[in-house]
Amino acid sequence: MWACADNLREELEQAQELLATRDHGLSACEESCTSSEGILQQAESELDSCRQELKAMTSEDLDSIRLEIEKRKQALARAEQGTADTVALRANIGAQMPEVSAMLEDRRLAAERATDEAVAEGSRELSLGPLSLPHLTDFHEKGTDAHFPAMKQRLRRVDSFEEIRKAGLFRGVGILQVLQYQAFVFRDGLHGVVGAGTLTASIDGFDAEFEATRKVDEVDLFISHTWMSDRWLKYAAICFHLNFKLAVGISIGAWMSVICYLAATGISAWGGCRYLVLVGVYAPTLLFFLVFFLGHKLSSLAHELPTVWLDKVCIHQTNEAMKALQVNALPVFVARSREILVLWSDTLFERLWCCLELATFAKYGDVESMRFAPLWLAPWLLSSVLLDLASTSLLEVLEILIPNWTSFFMKPLNGFFAEVFHVEEGSRLAGFLAALAIWCLSGLCYLPASIPGCVAFQRKLCNHKLMLEQMSSFDIREAKCSVASDRQLVEDQVVELWRHDVDSPRAGPLAESRVSGDAEEALDRFNAYIRGPLQAAVVESIGHEAHVPYYLCVVAFLPMNFYSLVNTLGCDSGPCETSARNAGFDSVESYLGTQALAWLLCLLLTFPLTQPVLLRCVRLAMSCTEGHHLKTFLTALCCPVAYAYSYICGGAIWGLAFATVQNYSPAWLAALVFYLTFLVAQAFLLFRSPLSATSYHTDASQKYCCSGRQIVSQYEEVRPMLPSAFATSGDIATRQPRASLTLAGPAATSLAVDAEQLQKLSDELGSSKVEAASMASQALKLGKNLEDASEKAAYWRRRHEEAESAEASSPLQPEEAQERESSEPSDRPRILRVEAEIRSEEEHGPDVSYGPEHRCGGRVLK
Repeated sequence: MWACADNLREELEQAQELLATRDHGLSACEESCTSSEGILQQAESELDSCRQELKAMTSEDLDSIRLEIEKRKQALARAEQGTADTVALRANIGAQMPEVSAMLEDRRLAAERATDEAVAEGSRELSLGPLSLPHLTDFHEKGTDAHFPAMKQRLRRVDSFEEIRKAGLFRGVGILQVLQYQAFVFRDGLHGVVGAGTLTASIDGFDAEFEATRKVDEVDLFISHTWMSDRWLKYAAICFHLNFKLAVGISIGAWMSVICYLAATGISAWGGCRYLVLVGVYAPTLLFFLVFFLGHKLSSLAHELPTVWLDKVCIHQTNEAMKALQVNALPVFVARSREILVLWSDTLFERLWCCLELATFAKYGDVESMRFAPLWLAPWLLSSVLLDLASTSLLEVLEILIPNWTSFFMKPLNGFFAEVFHVEEGSRLAGFLAALAIWCLSGLCYLPASIPGCVAFQRKLCNHKLMLEQMSSFDIREAKCSVASDRQLVEDQVVELWRHDVDSPRAGPLAESRVSGDAEEALDRFNAYIRGPLQAAVVESIGHEAHVPYYLCVVAFLPMNFYSLVNTLGCDSGPCETSARNAGFDSVESYLGTQALAWLLCLLLTFPLTQPVLLRCVRLAMSCTEGHHLKTFLTALCCPVAYAYSYICGGAIWGLAFATVQNYSPAWLAALVFYLTFLVAQAFLLFRSPLSATSYHTDASQKYCCSGRQIVSQYEEVRPMLPSAFATSGDIATRQPRASLTLAGPAATSLAVDAEQLQKLSDELGSSKVEAASMASQALKLGKNLEDASEKAAYWRRRHEEAESAEASSPLQPEEAQERESSEPSDRPRILRVEAEIRSEEEHGPDVSYGPEHRCGGRVLK
């Protein structure tokens, strides 16, 4: 009986679970019905909207649609015909390619043989010794065409290096020989790269210089310069490039050695010593100048110095045949150089051969390897160091004349400021103002050096501004050439180098067929490189005209940096115990520590401010005034103002440091920290990387948009459909004839005739390419239009099916249907015809592109 009850209970529970499941299913069905009703209502609204749109269509709209469909069908037929013509043209070109390739290969082999013969003939002439030299005026009257007939055709290509190496034309020389006797090699100027060596008295000297060179495969440094600039300025610029870091390192190392020795013997034992200035200031400064000008000789003992290429030494100046071959190979020499050192002068960008050197290196090198050394930079830096040494010497004289002069002025000034500001004598404020005044008084030592310093800074500002202006407005077409016939030669080489983007491969023969337009584009592209990336690199390296790199400002005050040791350990030229007690310190250690900290902060945060502040003041004075006398007065006033500002900033450091250490206060310590933060922010604003002048110049590849470039882009679209040998052979067809024109001897005449025939064939092939590119471009556009039309047709088909399904699911009442039919008796047949045309398009392919929107009856249907 109990078992029966259990069974009944289990059956009852199962029945209850079944009922719960059915209830859940009924709820889901109700929700589905509700959702279906919403979808049905939405479909009805869309159907009504579609009906209203169809009703709004007029007969004119339908006629315009049919007319557009017919136009698209005709366009499609023309596209198919153009595609067939393109296929036939490809077959015709492919059939001609074997014959053209064989002909070009024969001409290439003949050109190589003729070139080898010309090089061999030139090499034989080298053994004949010096030739009779024409007078220098002959070069100006007749040009290089008369004396160097090989140069009349074109310069050597960079890929001809092996031939040049075998002929022994590529020479290199050690930097020691260039800088020998203070760069005596720069003593005489050349009239361009093909001048010099025309005086009989200098023939032996030129031969000796050339014999000192050696054959090389590449050089470490190519020196680009103008022979009109001063020899000593070039010598200083090359020394700055080679020895500047070494000179700074050795002088600071010697100074640190002195510090270590004095610290080992007792830091308080040198108070009042008169010899500290000799070993602590003059000796390191003298080492700086010695290593700056002679450091390359010291470096030669530790490592191998760079090999350089210099035109006067590495081009034979007395053998005219070899000179002609070497001048022709100038692009090869530049391309085989790891770095190029540009010794900028105010005429460098005006010399055409210098522009060629920059163009070649920019093509085969990078902007990071282009070292820019303005000829004004080294003299300005060295003069600044000398003026700072003079001011430091004057300060030491004052220290000798007034021993313990800090303590000598501290008490009177402390009492004076206490009386003026009505504070207690010896208070922090009075001590701060006294230390500030004493430091500013020491700045008077720079007053005698301010006038020559102002002249040096004004020249630096003008030269720097001129350099950047020349780069901003650079145009190779305006460059000067001492021999007029060389202009076309050099410009043709620049055009060949910059015909296409520096880092992109050649675009093929189609660009060659547009010689005149492409030549102008290539020159403009090189101009944009000088105005853009090169100028940006120069600005990043040495800044704009009112900007000086931080490290140069620190080096400009190198003697004063060294003097900080003398002033600190010398204890103001008096016994350290007496100087510390008179200055208000409890111990010698705190006195020396405070002085060392104040000196260090001034050397890092206030002294370097002088140059940028002075340059900005001079620039402001020169730009805001018109009168010559007023401008001279204001620029002369700028130098003492800049030094005064620097010493006021330094005096605040001394005052805060003295007040904080002598009578500690958290408020004064916070004021010192806040002031140091201000100085750091000020230095960051003055020494931050200047804005590149190229922010106003766009990339060169984005500046040129002409019809020729559009044709090239069309050719690139159709290029994959052409035979692979087409572009290569065409490239040879346009380049090889020009190369053959540079050959000497009877072979050049026959090759020139064949070159003309090949050039005509190349022009015909180029025009065929243009037509093929145009047809292919039209075919691509039509194909895109067809794809868009297909998408539109599919969209309207979905809309039509949705409308029919919605109408079938919710049929209209008989009265509503009759009312609809009576309201549109004339539009219904047209609507049916449009629907039939749409179905026909779906079956046979679309013929019309509606664009992003379909306009119908003046309304926009999306």
